[in-house]
Amino acid sequence: MPVSLSACVMDESLQRLQKESEILQKTYAHYFDMTIINNEIDETIQHLEESMDLVCTSSQWVPVSWVY
Repeated sequence: MPVSLSACVMDESLQRLQKESEILQKTYAHYFDMTIINNEIDETIQHLEESMDLVCTSSQWVPVSWVY
C-alpha cells in the first residue's frame, strides 16, 4: 500500500514540531518549574488545576531587585 503525500507531510510536520519543541525546552527549561504535556485532556486539566492550586498556596519569591 503506497504512502500518501498527506501522510508524508504530516510526518515531516510532526518531526519539525518535535525538533522545535526540543530546542525550546533546552533553551528555556530553566525558567519553568513544571511542564504539562497534553496527551489526554481530562488528565491535563486536572494537572493544570493542581498546579494552579499549588502556586496559589505555596510561598513565592522574586529577587529584591525586581521589587524595588
